[in-house]
Amino acid sequence: MSRSGLRGRLDGPVLTVWAKHDRDSDGWLPLWRHMEDSAAVAGLLWDTWLPASVRKLIASALPGGEQDARRLAVWLAGVHDIGKATPAFACQVDQLADLMREQGLEMRSARAIGPDRRVAPHGLAGQALLGEWLKERHGWTVKQTGQVTVVVGGHPWVPDGPCDPSGRSDRQKKERPFDVVDPADIDLAHPLTVVLKDAWDQQCR
Repeated sequence: MSRSGLRGRLDGPVLTVWAKHDRDSDGWLPLWRHMEDSAAVAGLLWDTWLPASVRKLIASALPGGEQDARRLAVWLAGVHDIGKATPAFACQVDQLADLMREQGLEMRSARAIGPDRRVAPHGLAGQALLGEWLKERHGWTVKQTGQVTVVVGGHPWVPDGPCDPSGRSDRQKKERPFDVVDPADIDLAHPLTVVLKDAWDQQCR
């Protein structure tokens, strides 16, 4: 049976990456499903809830007008949790991390990483990952990427300011050295994130 949507573009280890886990039931939601759900809700909110004045304001900055504006809103909602496709996030639930390891997605345990995992929250990791991908795959400049990736880096709290390719915000550079975390725990070149972003990019065309 053929599958549609993002699921139809994915196969293998990427399907084991998790986004949500319920401690009471031990149930979990895969990241690809969370991406699709988030995008669908964003599309519904754009169509039925967002004031026309706000839609027009966003559309005025884009060449394709409101069509481009809706596409951008849906895309940003879809990729907002891409930073969860990193070892620094995935290691938090042992059984789900083990499921990913069984598919070849190696990562250190949460205990091995320790409290320094907080240096790479999934929002900031996602901002860095998305920025690198837009530059490498689509030729965007740093200034261009920053205009949209800050949305990813800012959730679920507030935007963290400009972010360099290593994922460090200006604030974090001053507060704590980023290199206390093993690069593998953030893994800006993780093939999994490339697969997810490329598949999502194709779906949004």
